[in-house]
Amino acid sequence: MSDESDPTTKVEDCCYTSPWVDVGKCKTGGVQNQKRTVVNCRASTRPTQQVDCCFIGDWEAKGNVPSPYENTTSSLYIENL
Repeated sequence: MSDESDPTTKVEDCCYTSPWVDVGKCKTGGVQNQKRTVVNCRASTRPTQQVDCCFIGDWEAKGNVPSPYENTTSSLYIENL
């Protein structure tokens, strides 16, 4: 689209993408979903993606121990970081 008052100016719609934002938490498989806003872009410009992340599971007690801090374990999954 041209600005008819100034023939040396041309106005065009531009592709806009916002920064990626995490959606939810890192999943047990070490995958984080992300989304972004996409306006006036080609159909191939994705509004969502999945990226690798470090998943650390909840602590769980092992055995019959009086202290909650003794004999505990946590799951840790790291892939392609």
